[in-house]
Amino acid sequence: MSFKQLTAFVSGLCFVVLAALQYQGPDAAIWIAIFLAAAVFSFTTALERINRVILWMAFVAYAVAAYYFWPGETALSQGITIVNGTLRFFALVFASLVMLLLAVSSKRNASLHPPHVPGHVTTKIKKWAN
Repeated sequence: MSFKQLTAFVSGLCFVVLAALQYQGPDAAIWIAIFLAAAVFSFTTALERINRVILWMAFVAYAVAAYYFWPGETALSQGITIVNGTLRFFALVFASLVMLLLAVSSKRNASLHPPHVPGHVTTKIKKWAN
């Protein structure tokens, strides 16, 4: 198991735990979906089944969400245990940094065409088309 796969798997487990911690919140369904999406991105990166472009888009989405939930100076002075939004801000920052790390370390690029497999149906069609 490579370092990228281990990092992706551990971060995926962290996102599952973050989703489980959101269970009692008033808007639990939204936050569970947000963190489970990050877990899916992480686990598919560990299995090398996701495209780098999707990881870059996930990084941008989580970074914008973290910017939106930026706590003000009064929220930071009250402490992270009092203000629930501050905890979500740090969780979104963590998610965006993990997506950035996975996007940078991933090597799978976008491809609009399926891979060429000898004897595949497209190969036979190409022979008949000539």
